[in-house]
Amino acid sequence: MHQLANEKERLQEELVRVCDRQQQIVNRLADLDRNLAQLDLEVENNAVSAEMTEAQFVNKIKAKPTERIQTIRGATYESMTIEY
Repeated sequence: MHQLANEKERLQEELVRVCDRQQQIVNRLADLDRNLAQLDLEVENNAVSAEMTEAQFVNKIKAKPTERIQTIRGATYESMTIEY
């Protein structure tokens, strides 16, 4: 009887861990969906058509401000500046 109670408690704890992990995965998938939608929008906004003249292309590139990209890896920040 005691062994069954211990097994039940262990399984309940494992179920909590699995549910927590499932929620983390669901949250991460939602983040990825939002990021993908943002990237799709950026691609659409920054699209360069084959019909553009060289001057139009240069003007489009120069109109964009310098972007700063930051990625978190562990507890440190890696950054890179892209200048056009």
